[in-house]
Amino acid sequence: MDYPKVFIAIPTGAIKEYAALYMLASLKNIDYPNDKLSINIAVTTRKDNKHDLGYTKRLQALIDHAKISFTVTVTNVYPTKNEMERWGQYYAVICNLHELRKQFLDSDNEYFWVLGGDNPPPRHCLKNLLKIGADVNSAAVWQRPNRAKQYHIKGAPVNPEAEPIYFVHLWRMEDVQKRKDLDPRLKEALRKCWINLPMIQQITTDRNLTIYNVSFGSGCSLSKREVIEHVGYYLTEAAYCSEDLSFIQWSQTLGFNNGLNLGLHCGHFDANGVLY
Repeated sequence: MDYPKVFIAIPTGAIKEYAALYMLASLKNIDYPNDKLSINIAVTTRKDNKHDLGYTKRLQALIDHAKISFTVTVTNVYPTKNEMERWGQYYAVICNLHELRKQFLDSDNEYFWVLGGDNPPPRHCLKNLLKIGADVNSAAVWQRPNRAKQYHIKGAPVNPEAEPIYFVHLWRMEDVQKRKDLDPRLKEALRKCWINLPMIQQITTDRNLTIYNVSFGSGCSLSKREVIEHVGYYLTEAAYCSEDLSFIQWSQTLGFNNGLNLGLHCGHFDANGVLY
């Protein structure tokens, strides 16, 4: 089989150092031709921050000793004050993804595979993502338990269970376009609403289905080149949701489809050693 060239994009930083060993072991174990794969890591690096600079050195040392059989590149990304203010809590991952996207577009790779710095993929994950066949493909990823400062009276977290990071839309633009009784100005307003304020609810089925044209995070998201050429990672005008959900909204608005394989699980590694 003639496998396509895949650019693995990993946005990360010192905050994810606890997952570095597990991630590298998983990446080294990927079942895929070595000459068709490259790992590209973007590390959030705040200037004059010794902890950030130290992490890059330690990460590079781990990579050197891991003896991974395909190319691994580490890039330091230095967010500016303006970028921090513009993107708020999402500035680190957005700046990293901007850099990785530029590197990908300058290459001859056919697919852009985003993996979170704490989302170690199973051995056959990539081949199964390709089998989905959509423009944007994803494995099922679960969010780690919420450890917010708000607690119940007994001391338990408000949201103590891991939750799926994939959703179904409550309505779609196709539903609006079919309506002949709606004023074009209203349709345009609804289009902007659909992009900026996605109305979604979690998919909670335990069936191993492949479902299409839904919404999901980018912890394990594989996109065709033409998608990345047209869509980047940023917040929408309303800044209502994270950059990965905004990416899905924009990609679908531009006519790209997506597929989610619920039977393919990519873990979410926690600092306490639990893999969700």
